[in-house]
Amino acid sequence: MGKVCYIIGTKSTFNGNDDGILRVKPQEIIPIESLANELKGEIKIILNFEQIKKGMLGEIGSWVNSSVGRFKLLTNVQTESMDSYTLESRKSVFPDNKILAWLEKEKISFQIRIITNA
Repeated sequence: MGKVCYIIGTKSTFNGNDDGILRVKPQEIIPIESLANELKGEIKIILNFEQIKKGMLGEIGSWVNSSVGRFKLLTNVQTESMDSYTLESRKSVFPDNKILAWLEKEKISFQIRIITNA
């Protein structure tokens, strides 16, 4: 509970409630940390001016320096005057459960896109 996993499976044909929810029959459930060297993609973080004032950009910088992975990090920052700038890290990172939990705890908006060959 509360952990991000990568699930390999097939789409379920169950349609009992007709609620439009995608259901997957898992064939394999892998903790996301186990795939740091295999998965690649992009993580986009959105910081508003108040979060920047609280030092969140520095926290993210510390994570980037200690992280190893194959995800491009894009950080969208909004200034006090509501101008928006996107910063791209030169270093690739990996969005493990620790950083994802921190982003949620700090109420920082983020998006993750995983790129696969399948």
